[in-house]
Amino acid sequence: MNSVLFQLLMRAVDDDLLEEVQRPAKKVRLWPRLVGIAGLAAACILIVISLYGWPHTEENPFPIKSPPATDEASEAAFAEIQRLGYTLPVPGGARDVSYALVDGGFDDMPMAEVTYKSGGRVYSCRALKAQQAADISGLDQEWTQSLDWKAGTLQMQLRQSDTDAWVGWYAPDAGIQWCLRGGEDGLSLLHTAQELLDTLGYGVAVAPEQAEDILYNAFELNGLTVGETEFVLDGVRYAYRMAQTWAVDQDFADISGLDGSFQHELEGEIAWCPARLYYDDGGAGKAVWFDVVPGLLYSLSMDRDASEEALLEMANQLFAPAQGDVG
Repeated sequence: MNSVLFQLLMRAVDDDLLEEVQRPAKKVRLWPRLVGIAGLAAACILIVISLYGWPHTEENPFPIKSPPATDEASEAAFAEIQRLGYTLPVPGGARDVSYALVDGGFDDMPMAEVTYKSGGRVYSCRALKAQQAADISGLDQEWTQSLDWKAGTLQMQLRQSDTDAWVGWYAPDAGIQWCLRGGEDGLSLLHTAQELLDTLGYGVAVAPEQAEDILYNAFELNGLTVGETEFVLDGVRYAYRMAQTWAVDQDFADISGLDGSFQHELEGEIAWCPARLYYDDGGAGKAVWFDVVPGLLYSLSMDRDASEEALLEMANQLFAPAQGDVG
C-alpha cells in the first residue's frame, strides 16, 4: 500500500545509525473513533513502552537513534531520556540528531526533546509526563487555525500560524504528552506525524490494505472539527470523514461536502446506525450516517462507480464504532 506525503523521506534509513527501535503497540484505528473536544491547549504523541530490538524494514521508518559519541551532552541526555521511560523516534534519514532535557516549568518534571534535520526542515519532538494536556511547544503565537479532536483515547491538537505549527497528542491513560514541531505548514506536519504514529502502531489514516494515494487531514466544516482520510482503490477515489456533534436530531448533518442532486436517494443502515445514501448510476455517490450514543457523524463519498451495494460495502468495512462492537 502506498503511503502518504513524505514516504520517500521516511524510507531513507541509515543502518549504521540504527541501534534500538520500539516494538509497536497494538494497532488501534484512531480516526474511526474520532470525537471532537475543545478547550485543550496542548499535547502530542505518546507512547511509553519498553525498547526491543526491531529490524529495519520499509514499514519501520522511525528508528531510535543514538547521538554521536562526540556529543557528550546529547549522549548523556539520551541515556537519561531512556531511563525516564520516554521514546523519541526520528526518521531514519535524519541528520544533526540531538537530545536534551528541557526545563519547561511543569512541576520540576523535565521534558524530553530531540531535534533533527530532515528533508530540508528542522523538527523538534518533545515528550512530557503530565497529569493533563499542556502546551509544551514553547511557542507563543496567535494561532490562525486551532483544531481539537479525540482519536481513541488520544487527545489530539493542531495549531498553525503564519510562521509556525505544531501537532499534539496526549494520552490520559499513560499520562504523557508529546509535541511535534517543524515549519509553518500544519498539514504537512500532520502527515509527518501520521508516519510516526503508524510506525508506533497507531493507524490514524483509515483505508483498506490495498489503497493508494492516502491523504490524511483535519479541518473545520460548519462549526465541526472533521477528520478525513482520502484514498484511491481500484481507480475510485474515496473520502471517509468523521466529526462529533451534540445534536441528536433525526435529520443529522451531512459532512461529506458532496452537494447537489442525485438520481437515487434512499435510507438504510450501516451496522446499527441510520444512514442516507445518494448516488448516480456509475457516477459519484455518498453515504452519511450517525452513531447517536457517542454523537459521531460519518460520511463516505466516492467519485465514480457508486451504487447502493458499493457504498454500503465500503462504509461497513471502514466503520469502527467508538463504543466497541455493540451499538
